[in-house]
Amino acid sequence: MKKHVDVNAGVQLMLYSGLVSNRSARFMLVALSIMDKLIHGVHRAGYEYVEIKEEDIYYRFFSSKIKEGAERIISETSRR
Repeated sequence: MKKHVDVNAGVQLMLYSGLVSNRSARFMLVALSIMDKLIHGVHRAGYEYVEIKEEDIYYRFFSSKIKEGAERIISETSRR
């Protein structure tokens, strides 16, 4: 996962996929934001991509007590 995906990340994705001999391997760009023009190229090349919200990272991967702390931190930092 990357914070912001630009053309360099797209090239990196293609380089990594070229190193893998398993034809059933899947490659995906996952980031908080992906350049619109890159999305079209990635899609045409047959790669997957997804943009996620930063808050979703905390909700999906942490326990409920940590989620509460993460929500508090997100709330506090968004007010700044």
